[in-house]
Amino acid sequence: MPRYLVYRIVFSLDEDDEGDVSFGESSDAERKMTPDIPKAVIYANIAVLLVFLGPMVWYFQGWSRLGPGLLAVGLLAGIRTYQTYLSWERSRDERNELNEQAQDEQEENTQTNTESSSDADESASAADVGSINSTRADESDTTPPETS
Repeated sequence: MPRYLVYRIVFSLDEDDEGDVSFGESSDAERKMTPDIPKAVIYANIAVLLVFLGPMVWYFQGWSRLGPGLLAVGLLAGIRTYQTYLSWERSRDERNELNEQAQDEQEENTQTNTESSSDADESASAADVGSINSTRADESDTTPPETS
């Protein structure tokens, strides 16, 4: 089967994208779920590599300028990793606090609604009792008094 027919059969349902596949593009949901962690992982990998590579190059190869430079850049990458982690942790804590506050407000609103609906039920039942009593009083007024 010719190649162009295989392409049409496989991608016949994909008319909007015309067969283009987007690799490496993250969706909004992916960005919301893991915003800063990949950065921290990359910084950590660079830090580990350079912190260990710097002294080895310095000692084994005798490169006295490059070795300490790599070590210094590795230490800076480690510091940046820690800063990224702290900012991610702060944002996560703030998000959790906002969620807890929203839940507390929702629970308070729910309790207020149930209390007001129970108060309304009680006042409605009291009004019903009052209307029944007034109806009985009206009935007693319309009936002639009994004579003995």
